Amino acid sequence: MTQRTLSTVIFKVWGVTLLVSAVISLPNFFGIWLAPPWQPSSLPSGFSFAFYQGLGELVSLAAGILFIRMADVISARLFPADGSLSIAVDAPSLLGVILAAVGVAYAITALGRIAALLYAVVAKPAWDQVPTGEYLWSQKREAVITSSIELIVGLLLFFRYRDVVALWRRLRGQAAADVSAAVRDEGDENGAS
Repeated sequence: MTQRTLSTVIFKVWGVTLLVSAVISLPNFFGIWLAPPWQPSSLPSGFSFAFYQGLGELVSLAAGILFIRMADVISARLFPADGSLSIAVDAPSLLGVILAAVGVAYAITALGRIAALLYAVVAKPAWDQVPTGEYLWSQKREAVITSSIELIVGLLLFFRYRDVVALWRRLRGQAAADVSAAVRDEGDENGAS
């Protein structure tokens, strides 16, 4: 088994997870869209509210389909063709593959939430003179915090997974020399292709 094969499996499993989650949420999306106009006055009515609520689910649906259909391409760009894993997979390589895949998934989930926030800014009533940042913070504080943290964690896991692996090994009590040698060896193997 290669790093590429393993990451392909992980991306496809994550894609199915996103797809199932989005499909489960779609009835709520359509329920709000088709709801009668007697919704509470604090909520935007009709299609606008349904679109805002369903945008994240639609992005998750698209990301799930993307992961399922493009897992091979994504894995090919992340890992070299000869990055083979034996049956006895060494922990740093396996952890690196998993962290990079989870990082991509977190970043895509965060981008879906950010798209919903951008729609909230675009759909902001013209008569509302509150500055955009203050408007988002007062109306969607939880979504701003969640999407920001998910994006930062996703990018950190994707671009700095070797450092996270090294930190994990240090926390697990392995000698610093062993950690740096393992990470350096992994980097040499990836850079050789």
